[in-house]
Amino acid sequence: MRVRLGDVLRLRKEIVHPRDKPEGRATFVGLEHIESGTGRQTGSLSVDLASLTGRKPKFYTGDIVYGYLRPYLNKVWVADVDGVCSVDQYVYEVDHSVADVKFIAWFMRSPVYLASAPVGGGPGQLPRIRVEEVAAVELDLPSIDEQRRLVVSIRQQLAALERARAAAEAQLAAGRALPAALARALFSTPEASRWPRRPIAELGDRTGRDVVQTGPFGAQLPSSEFVKEGVPVLNIGNVQWGRLQLRHLDHVTPGKAASLGRYRVQTGDLLFTRSGTVGRCGVVPPESDGWLISYHLLRVAFDLSVVDPEFIVAAIRGSEEVQEQVRLASGRGSTRDGVNSGFLLGLRLPIPGLPEQAEMARALREKTRYWERLLDAMQFRFARIQAVPPVLLRRSFSGEL
Repeated sequence: MRVRLGDVLRLRKEIVHPRDKPEGRATFVGLEHIESGTGRQTGSLSVDLASLTGRKPKFYTGDIVYGYLRPYLNKVWVADVDGVCSVDQYVYEVDHSVADVKFIAWFMRSPVYLASAPVGGGPGQLPRIRVEEVAAVELDLPSIDEQRRLVVSIRQQLAALERARAAAEAQLAAGRALPAALARALFSTPEASRWPRRPIAELGDRTGRDVVQTGPFGAQLPSSEFVKEGVPVLNIGNVQWGRLQLRHLDHVTPGKAASLGRYRVQTGDLLFTRSGTVGRCGVVPPESDGWLISYHLLRVAFDLSVVDPEFIVAAIRGSEEVQEQVRLASGRGSTRDGVNSGFLLGLRLPIPGLPEQAEMARALREKTRYWERLLDAMQFRFARIQAVPPVLLRRSFSGEL
């Protein structure tokens, strides 16, 4: 039977409004408390109704609470308690005589629903969908028994996928931890304990470049500054442990980049993440020579007659003493966004002679090369698993199963 969602859903219009002087407490479940794509509730708040400053839609157990703001996030929750939600959510009561609430909820999380639902938004507005547009979406509605059978099938298949995802995630975590363990082993020997410790300020370039430089691009840089082509800008997401990932780059116009020469990187520079996951670092390869850095990175220009940059990466990652300094500094928040250049200039690293550095960097590179290939395979498998649920839902609600 072909029906419209408006035939099986009734929009609840009960509102808790401060002007009505409500009393007592209520459970609040907002968009931030609903997991995207699964409808799983990840949290809630207990709110004092008397202290509300804005109106809140009311929902009841068994209702569908639907996030209509940025609907592509698929935040569709079947309420298991009574409570209130945000004004960015619609509350629907389902006609239980013809429709199973979980069947309808899974349909609204599916790509089939999103393909049929017009998602719009005006200037300066986030994408959203209107009540009448939700109601107009059509779907094939089988018998109640068939709806429930499909819900059970979806739940079983997603549970199996979740187990596979958790196993893949555990493998990824182990794979990511191993290179650090290999680096720590190199810096835990009696010989390493005797190496002199020198601050990065003493290891800097001798050509006049700043030893440590912060990029110029703040978090609020207008999107109009970025273009599809031009001079690439390296950001925090491009810096992995020991290497740079050179995909998904921002660019700035050549004209804009011409005034930013001091923020350009050169082959052999080290990039250090100053915010986010503080302390990730990698060496600039030849193909990135002349690119720019963002505000979230610190660039270190080394005297290459004194240090091997790949050894420095290993020292930062492998020295537990250095990692403790990074952890404490990022916890204190040397700047609003993370560690600053002063911290990095004072970071003291164990530094042997240049031949020993090069040999250790080579040995570590050989040991980690296999694991990096394995890690890439793990990440590919994890991405494949993550991509399955939307395909499963599309097949379930397009008649392919």
